[in-house]
Amino acid sequence: MSNLKIMAAVAGVLAAGAASTGVAAVVTQSQAASAPFQFYMGGSSAAVSGFGSAVGADMCQSGTLATFVTNPSKQPSSGLITAPKTPDFRAFSCVAAKPATFAGQIVTIYYRAEAGSVVGVYAPLNNVAVNQLNLNTALCIADPSTSGQFDCATSNNPGGVTGQNSTNSVVGDSPDNGPGDTYTGAVTSHIMEYGISDVEPGALGNSLGEAWAGNGNNDPVTGSYYTFLGVDHTPDQLQAMTHSILFQQSFGFVANSNLGISNLTTGEVASILAGTVTTWNKVINPATGTPVTTAATPIVVCHRDLGSGTRTSADIVFEKDGCDPGAATVPLNDFGSVPDSFSTGDVLSCVNSTTGSIGYVSIDNYSKAGVSPYTSVTALSLDGRSPTNALTAEGGWDYAVEASANKNTNISFNSNQTAFYGYLIPALQALATAPQSAQVNALPGVGGNSPNNGTLQTNSKIHVTSVYRALSGGNSCNPLLQQ
Repeated sequence: MSNLKIMAAVAGVLAAGAASTGVAAVVTQSQAASAPFQFYMGGSSAAVSGFGSAVGADMCQSGTLATFVTNPSKQPSSGLITAPKTPDFRAFSCVAAKPATFAGQIVTIYYRAEAGSVVGVYAPLNNVAVNQLNLNTALCIADPSTSGQFDCATSNNPGGVTGQNSTNSVVGDSPDNGPGDTYTGAVTSHIMEYGISDVEPGALGNSLGEAWAGNGNNDPVTGSYYTFLGVDHTPDQLQAMTHSILFQQSFGFVANSNLGISNLTTGEVASILAGTVTTWNKVINPATGTPVTTAATPIVVCHRDLGSGTRTSADIVFEKDGCDPGAATVPLNDFGSVPDSFSTGDVLSCVNSTTGSIGYVSIDNYSKAGVSPYTSVTALSLDGRSPTNALTAEGGWDYAVEASANKNTNISFNSNQTAFYGYLIPALQALATAPQSAQVNALPGVGGNSPNNGTLQTNSKIHVTSVYRALSGGNSCNPLLQQ
């Protein structure tokens, strides 16, 4: 799934503490590119908000964070305008405050959100090199409206910008170049040390071996698709990889505003995703008790791409795909006139521009609905409830799953990698002391979080949920219950 919160997230991520250093307030691109400590991650783009919230309190010295991103959430005067199909590559660099091993020195974290959760599972397991942003060659321009953010050129920038060429831009777009990772220009291939997925690894496995959530219908590493990620795996094999449950994320639905709806029932959404209801005159608007449209207006689902954790979670939660081995289940059905979207931004663009459309996103994106450039997008309630992380924490919203950190055990970590990830993974779990993040909840008893008593935090810190599916790498088919 692909939202742009990793910037603000890791801006929160990497910002607090203070120590004297000769480095300028915000790390420059050349300093980031030559940082003595560099780490490589990737996977879920929805989970990067939790990533940021977890380490935002104390990883970086205040005011030193620089965020480099090919998919800016703003439309800066530089001309680097967000465009559909733009690949999502990022890097974050700052003067470290913690852990002690790196204090006072520059650390750069490369995070590839392009292609989402499937990269966060298969790349570390199969130990394959994938493209990351190349800060040595990328043309990155300071965003005039966001301090510390640098928007990096891609071949999708409308009209281009001064000095842009095929060497300093990331060349390619998600639908054409994503499945083969055939990007050129300002990218460099590197082994990922850790990946992040919106769901447990097994949910992205094939249909062989142990029955598991997703029933193999969310595995894109088949045939000629996503072959750059290496060999395909069963759920058993994926679950056997070293991974840690991190935090809980909540998701929801958005629709094109021309439909005039703000609420649907869970049953209606399940039927739409399954493809058993294909026109809006067959869907009842709960607000009026009448069909959403009089005419047989086609329903267009702006799906995420296969391998997206957002798509996988919708398949599991609403279609119960793979959750009952004894019954036939219906996976998400791709139908309609639009191609799959390779990022959350593309989902929002698709819904914004397509009459009769509906899509699914992490709920931190609800704040973008109805706001430029997504003025024709409406955030939806389900069964009369508008999703928030607080509602999920209280057991009132079921469309929530737990993210996972997945380790590459094919490589022997050096002392710096051991120190960095030994700090990072517990920090990603210990969210109860991190600043509030719209779609994220901490898990009780994980990473030092207190066992939950059902009380929401009122101190602007992340809530500890009272309901969850599993804490020990379990199956997302598990009901969202207090356990």
